[in-house]
Amino acid sequence: MKKLISLLVIPLVMIACNQKQADDGHGHSHGHGGHSHGAGGHSHGADDAHAADEKFKETLYNDTHEIFVEFDELVVGDKSTFLAHYTRLDNFRPSMSGKFYVEAHKGGKVVYRSKKFKMKSPGIYEGDFVVKSEGTYDLVFVLETRDGKISKHTRKGLDVHDHAHGVPGHGHEHGEEVTFLKEQAWDVGIQLYNVKLSDFNYAIKTSGKVLPSRGNFEIITAKSSGIVKFVQTQLDNGSEVKKGTSLFRISGKGLLENNIDNKYVELKSNFEKNKAEFERKSTLYQERIVSAKEYEEAKAQYESDKSKYDNLVKKYNKSGVAIKAGIKGNIYDLAVNDGDFVEEGQEIARIISSNKVRIQVDIPLNNYDLVKDIYSMNFKPAYGKKVYTMDEVKGKIISKGNTAAENSGFVPVIFEVESSELVAGSFVECWVHTKKLQDKFVIPKSALVEEQGNYYLYATHGGETYLKQVVTILGDDGKNVMVGRGAWPGQWIVSKGAIYIKVASTAGTMPVHSH
Repeated sequence: MKKLISLLVIPLVMIACNQKQADDGHGHSHGHGGHSHGAGGHSHGADDAHAADEKFKETLYNDTHEIFVEFDELVVGDKSTFLAHYTRLDNFRPSMSGKFYVEAHKGGKVVYRSKKFKMKSPGIYEGDFVVKSEGTYDLVFVLETRDGKISKHTRKGLDVHDHAHGVPGHGHEHGEEVTFLKEQAWDVGIQLYNVKLSDFNYAIKTSGKVLPSRGNFEIITAKSSGIVKFVQTQLDNGSEVKKGTSLFRISGKGLLENNIDNKYVELKSNFEKNKAEFERKSTLYQERIVSAKEYEEAKAQYESDKSKYDNLVKKYNKSGVAIKAGIKGNIYDLAVNDGDFVEEGQEIARIISSNKVRIQVDIPLNNYDLVKDIYSMNFKPAYGKKVYTMDEVKGKIISKGNTAAENSGFVPVIFEVESSELVAGSFVECWVHTKKLQDKFVIPKSALVEEQGNYYLYATHGGETYLKQVVTILGDDGKNVMVGRGAWPGQWIVSKGAIYIKVASTAGTMPVHSH
């Protein structure tokens, strides 16, 4: 737990420090109250904030990349400096390689093309572009990746004049906005989700218990009465064992009754005595001195004593009777402690032989009418944070109960899954799916931030600006939630790392770029 807290606190402290730097006048910023690009570039302080704001800011998406680009107003014949941030949408990390340039299109044809921009740091490109004649152009931002693929984004309908007209204003306020730089987002692992209408699994929230699958386990019992000793001192529930591995030894040392050591001496004595008697009568029978009946009786007694003795010898030595694993698997339901006395035939433990386990889910009686509609579920172990889907664990329904379990008030539904991470006997939190709702606003549950009983999310409002939006939750299936308001199709929202945006919102200062 301490390690987890440390991992979370470190980036949060870094964010807070970056926020403070802007107030102290340290660092160098662009696009938010100041702009600087190295020693040979141009910079604007607080007294020149208006000039710094005179920039176009565009955030565009295609199937593979997000581009956030800032650039000076395009004026005929003047250089306009472009600063582009490229984020890969498969992992939300900066694009680590490639060549970037800008094109001005008119009538579907390339009229002007910039030189290829230099990469200042991973994912960030900077360079100049000049347009030599007035008109309305489509700006096309092109990234040529190292593997030869082309990623294009288009900003349509940009007017270019022979003198500066200024950058259009941003219009009305949009509520609580938070600035969070791209470099920071990359560093802390911010991820986005594009909201769209989709199917939602209406779910019953309940609990379940992990059980071993039938036929996939071995019951280990005491082969004799005595004191049980663990061969492996670290043996416990969940321990992995191999077939043939010695697990326990049972010794009768110090016991007056049911002493396995005494039993061994007795069986050995009987075996050796009856072996000699059988050999003697075999000789006499061949000489026709004893009858066939006497011979057969001696033979039967010898074979019986030999079987008992051989069976004990396989498991016995001076340390006691060895008990080995008959199958490969994991220990489940360890029923004794090291040093306990056990009776012959008493269950000591069980071994689960495969990753297959069953989950018995308890459906409250007030949802009995929905049992017939159950088709899947998501679940989360009580000792973990990951929520699993049935697809991830190759899950399937084994049975649905028709009546409530005795003295429980719940109807059992049994699922079978494959997972080496589930411990038999443990409990799980379940979201049991009963019907599929179509065309709903569905977002990842990880996008939600809770505050005094209310939930909200952060939606992108430009490349480095996020808007706090209150949401109403209409349903929860463990992985996703259905919302009534607060998100709409086409919007990009923070699906991972929203806590960092929240921390940035409390800092109360503008962050600064570090590249």
